[in-house]
Amino acid sequence: MRIGTLEVPPGLLRRTTRRIKPTCAGEMLAFLASLKRNGFDDTKCAMEKQSLQDCMKNLQSKAKPANTLNFHLQRLAKKV
Repeated sequence: MRIGTLEVPPGLLRRTTRRIKPTCAGEMLAFLASLKRNGFDDTKCAMEKQSLQDCMKNLQSKAKPANTLNFHLQRLAKKV
């Protein structure tokens, strides 16, 4: 696949999109549809924009728990 002058290996796009979890996908699609409907004027899409921002803030506030010692011991045991 070619993007402008950049050559992208065929499997790269599939591999990277599999790892991304679409948690705010609904809000993003609603915002993009609203932008298209309103001629890409984001002032008319305030409700969808706020909904997307709230979703993104909720994602950031969820801290990933630290891995425990037991997790690391089990992981190392597989290699031994």
